[in-house]
Amino acid sequence: MMSFRRIQTLGLLFFGTFVFLLSGCESCKEKPSVQALTLPFSDNFNRETLGSQWFTERPGRWKIEFDDKTKDGRVCGWQARNMPLFLKGALPRNVIIEFDAWAYHRDGDVKVEIFTDGRFHATGYVLVHGGWNNTWSIIDRLDEHSRNCRRGEANKPVHCRRVKRGGPTLKRKYHWTIKRVGSVVSWSVDGRPFLSYPDPMPLEGENHKHFAFSNWIARICFDNLKIRRAEAPKAAQQPRQPAAIVKPQQPAVRKAPTPSTIQIQPTPMAQTPEPVQNPIPRSQRLPQPTIIQLHRAKKPKKGIRLYQPRLLRPGQVKLPTLYKRRPLQLRPQPRR
Repeated sequence: MMSFRRIQTLGLLFFGTFVFLLSGCESCKEKPSVQALTLPFSDNFNRETLGSQWFTERPGRWKIEFDDKTKDGRVCGWQARNMPLFLKGALPRNVIIEFDAWAYHRDGDVKVEIFTDGRFHATGYVLVHGGWNNTWSIIDRLDEHSRNCRRGEANKPVHCRRVKRGGPTLKRKYHWTIKRVGSVVSWSVDGRPFLSYPDPMPLEGENHKHFAFSNWIARICFDNLKIRRAEAPKAAQQPRQPAAIVKPQQPAVRKAPTPSTIQIQPTPMAQTPEPVQNPIPRSQRLPQPTIIQLHRAKKPKKGIRLYQPRLLRPGQVKLPTLYKRRPLQLRPQPRR
């Protein structure tokens, strides 16, 4: 059997642990605030190590490839399996992000994430250039496989993806520009608009502040990262109030004529409309157009077809006497 002294010692140990957990729960609820990124921010990766500004759970999959001769470096990822390389500083609400990107595998799959939680994959906007064997490029919200497209955080329907065919060319340098102003995320490649996603419920808050380079299994590289603040969208201008309506002054009312001057007042003359005169004289007028209608061919007894014209003037119903149909008279030719 367990002695009383040992039972007492275990009880005190459990009690002390319980008190410690109760005293520390208030401090556990408070998350450490993320420091804002000093803007404008730039990183050319011309060094041998990543440094303290970057965080990843797979440091062996993300490294800087530094050339001792040219003193030029770039950060590359391979087989990271959706373990991104996060930038520790917090992004501003409206931001512009620029960098260069290369794909060193036939599958393409150049991937970055913005406004993430700084720890896990697909917690913000995921931008993929040439995913799914270099066939599709997307901007996706909180995912990259459209599993969260039906309902958002507020249980409202959200269309959370923009898709475009195509991907990067092998070993070609691409310049990316990602911009969010207000609720619209726009993506340009080599200075040309590539994809745009207007988000009805923009991602913001403590869990959506970080930028990250991401990767699955293809080898990709990045360089010359630049981040700066974008101008906030202008507020909607209030409609101008209509100016005060100034009523025109009414003309002075004429007084009625007095009996002494009523005979002197001139009587107004009735205005008669002037007759409309034709500017073209009668001698130069052209005759009215006539309509010529042809009867269908009639075959007389002797086998001769005749087409007899009929002239009609506009509005005329009866034929004139000159053009009435007359029977055909055939005269026999004298014998020689």
